[in-house]
Amino acid sequence: MAEKFLIDVGFVPEESSSDLIMCGDPEGSGTKEVNLEWIGDEICSPGNSAKVKVAVGDNIWKADAKIWKDLADTFLSDLSANKKIDPRKLASCWAVFQDEDPPDKSVRLVSEENGGGEFRNDDGEYNGHFYVRYQVEEDDSYFGEKIVVFK
Repeated sequence: MAEKFLIDVGFVPEESSSDLIMCGDPEGSGTKEVNLEWIGDEICSPGNSAKVKVAVGDNIWKADAKIWKDLADTFLSDLSANKKIDPRKLASCWAVFQDEDPPDKSVRLVSEENGGGEFRNDDGEYNGHFYVRYQVEEDDSYFGEKIVVFK
Protein backbone atom coordinates (compact mmCIF):
# COMPACT_ATOMS: atom_id res chain seq x y z
CA MET A 1 0.00 0.00 0.00
CA ALA A 2 1.23 3.50 -0.81
CA GLU A 3 2.31 5.91 1.87
CA LYS A 4 -0.30 8.50 2.74
CA PHE A 5 -0.33 11.52 4.99
CA LEU A 6 -3.23 11.90 7.40
CA ILE A 7 -3.92 15.51 8.30
CA ASP A 8 -6.50 16.76 10.81
CA VAL A 9 -7.09 20.51 10.82
CA GLY A 10 -9.17 22.00 13.60
CA PHE A 11 -10.13 25.15 15.45
CA VAL A 12 -10.33 25.64 19.22
CA PRO A 13 -13.20 28.07 19.89
CA GLU A 14 -12.50 31.24 21.90
CA GLU A 15 -14.93 30.09 24.60
CA SER A 16 -13.51 26.54 24.92
CA SER A 17 -13.32 25.18 28.46
CA SER A 18 -11.41 22.04 27.48
CA ASP A 19 -7.98 21.62 29.07
CA LEU A 20 -7.13 18.75 26.73
CA ILE A 21 -7.59 18.82 22.96
CA MET A 22 -7.83 15.35 21.39
CA CYS A 23 -7.30 15.40 17.64
CA GLY A 24 -9.79 13.13 15.94
CA ASP A 25 -12.38 13.69 18.69
CA PRO A 26 -13.94 17.10 18.02
CA GLU A 27 -17.08 16.27 20.03
CA GLY A 28 -15.04 15.37 23.13
CA SER A 29 -12.77 18.40 22.76
CA GLY A 30 -15.45 20.91 21.76
CA THR A 31 -13.55 21.74 18.57
CA LYS A 32 -14.42 21.78 14.88
CA GLU A 33 -12.25 19.55 12.70
CA VAL A 34 -11.67 18.43 9.11
CA ASN A 35 -9.87 15.17 8.32
CA LEU A 36 -7.77 14.99 5.15
CA GLU A 37 -5.79 12.33 3.32
CA TRP A 38 -2.86 13.23 1.06
CA ILE A 39 -1.95 10.43 -1.34
CA GLY A 40 0.49 11.14 -4.16
CA ASP A 41 -0.47 14.50 -5.65
CA GLU A 42 -4.06 14.51 -4.39
CA ILE A 43 -5.69 15.66 -1.14
CA CYS A 44 -9.22 14.62 -0.24
CA SER A 45 -11.53 14.54 2.75
CA PRO A 46 -13.20 11.15 3.29
CA GLY A 47 -16.93 11.50 2.67
CA ASN A 48 -16.45 14.64 0.57
CA SER A 49 -16.26 14.40 -3.22
CA ALA A 50 -13.99 17.45 -3.53
CA LYS A 51 -10.31 16.92 -4.25
CA VAL A 52 -7.31 19.21 -4.42
CA LYS A 53 -4.36 18.33 -6.64
CA VAL A 54 -0.80 19.52 -6.32
CA ALA A 55 -0.21 21.29 -9.63
CA VAL A 56 2.77 20.25 -11.73
CA GLY A 57 5.57 22.65 -10.91
CA ASP A 58 3.92 23.87 -7.68
CA ASN A 59 6.64 24.04 -5.03
CA ILE A 60 4.97 22.96 -1.77
CA TRP A 61 7.94 24.38 0.16
CA LYS A 62 6.94 27.94 -0.79
CA ALA A 63 4.44 29.78 1.38
CA ASP A 64 2.64 31.12 -1.69
CA ALA A 65 2.28 27.72 -3.41
CA LYS A 66 -1.14 27.28 -4.99
CA ILE A 67 -1.80 24.05 -3.08
CA TRP A 68 -2.05 25.84 0.29
CA LYS A 69 -4.64 28.35 -0.97
CA ASP A 70 -6.61 25.60 -2.72
CA LEU A 71 -6.57 23.50 0.44
CA ALA A 72 -7.74 26.38 2.64
CA ASP A 73 -10.49 27.40 0.20
CA THR A 74 -11.78 23.89 -0.56
CA PHE A 75 -11.82 22.19 2.82
CA LEU A 76 -11.02 24.60 5.62
CA SER A 77 -13.18 27.68 5.07
CA ASP A 78 -15.87 26.61 7.55
CA LEU A 79 -13.72 25.80 10.59
CA SER A 80 -14.42 29.16 12.22
CA ALA A 81 -17.15 31.71 11.56
CA ASN A 82 -14.89 34.62 12.54
CA LYS A 83 -11.42 33.58 11.36
CA LYS A 84 -10.11 32.30 8.08
CA ILE A 85 -7.06 30.10 7.91
CA ASP A 86 -4.00 31.72 6.33
CA PRO A 87 -2.67 29.43 3.56
CA ARG A 88 0.90 30.57 4.32
CA LYS A 89 0.54 29.10 7.82
CA LEU A 90 -0.28 25.73 6.24
CA ALA A 91 3.03 25.92 4.36
CA SER A 92 4.80 26.58 7.67
CA CYS A 93 3.02 23.58 9.21
CA TRP A 94 4.30 21.42 6.36
CA ALA A 95 7.86 22.62 7.04
CA VAL A 96 7.56 21.63 10.72
CA PHE A 97 6.15 18.22 9.78
CA GLN A 98 9.15 17.62 7.51
CA ASP A 99 11.62 18.70 10.24
CA GLU A 100 12.43 21.93 8.43
CA ASP A 101 12.58 25.44 9.83
CA PRO A 102 9.13 27.05 9.31
CA PRO A 103 9.07 30.40 7.48
CA ASP A 104 6.45 31.63 9.96
CA LYS A 105 7.71 31.33 13.52
CA SER A 106 4.20 31.71 14.98
CA VAL A 107 3.50 28.07 14.04
CA ARG A 108 4.23 26.23 17.27
CA LEU A 109 4.90 22.50 17.76
CA VAL A 110 2.84 21.31 20.77
CA SER A 111 2.95 17.51 20.54
CA GLU A 112 4.98 14.79 18.88
CA GLU A 113 4.70 11.06 18.33
CA ASN A 114 4.55 10.15 22.02
CA GLY A 115 1.70 12.65 22.63
CA GLY A 116 -1.08 10.29 21.56
CA GLY A 117 -2.79 12.86 19.32
CA GLU A 118 -3.48 15.22 22.21
CA PHE A 119 -2.21 18.56 23.47
CA ARG A 120 -2.81 20.59 26.60
CA ASN A 121 -4.95 23.73 26.52
CA ASP A 122 -4.44 24.81 30.12
CA ASP A 123 -6.32 28.00 31.01
CA GLY A 124 -7.46 28.33 27.39
CA GLU A 125 -3.91 28.97 26.14
CA TYR A 126 -4.86 27.88 22.61
CA ASN A 127 -8.43 29.15 22.49
CA GLY A 128 -8.96 30.94 19.18
CA HIS A 129 -6.15 28.94 17.54
CA PHE A 130 -6.10 26.54 14.63
CA TYR A 131 -4.32 23.21 15.05
CA VAL A 132 -2.98 20.70 12.55
CA ARG A 133 -2.11 17.08 13.30
CA TYR A 134 0.05 15.20 10.82
CA GLN A 135 0.88 11.52 10.69
CA VAL A 136 2.06 9.05 8.08
CA GLU A 137 0.24 5.79 7.35
CA GLU A 138 2.07 3.02 5.54
CA ASP A 139 1.11 -0.67 5.52
CA ASP A 140 -1.39 -0.13 8.35
CA SER A 141 1.31 1.43 10.56
CA TYR A 142 1.17 5.01 11.80
CA PHE A 143 4.23 7.12 12.58
CA GLY A 144 5.70 10.62 12.49
CA GLU A 145 2.82 12.25 14.38
CA LYS A 146 3.18 15.96 15.13
CA ILE A 147 0.70 18.63 16.17
CA VAL A 148 1.17 22.37 15.63
CA VAL A 149 -0.98 25.35 16.62
CA PHE A 150 -1.23 28.89 15.22
CA LYS A 151 -3.57 31.89 15.18
